[in-house]
Amino acid sequence: MDSKQMKILSLNCRGLGDRNKRKDVFNFLKGKKANIYCLQDTHFVFEMEEDILKEWGGKGIFSYKSSNARGVAILFDKNAQYVIKKIKCDKDGNSVALSIQ
Repeated sequence: MDSKQMKILSLNCRGLGDRNKRKDVFNFLKGKKANIYCLQDTHFVFEMEEDILKEWGGKGIFSYKSSNARGVAILFDKNAQYVIKKIKCDKDGNSVALSIQ
């Protein structure tokens, strides 16, 4: 990923368990045309991951806790060129750290 052209967006979502809200937020994010999207307070759980990635249309890394609290995600634009070198997620759904190139 060319760091000179990288655009990163961060958003506190206040829960994205509802499919309609998630669709609205995903459309909003895609309109910002960033390469990487860092989401906090997603309320995602493991069982939702496959559906979320299909709805997003790209790749993502998640840290989960419960459907009514916490959760973070890093989503990538489907055209972003990157290599993930290292992933560190905490077990409480509070953080995801990536080393990317």
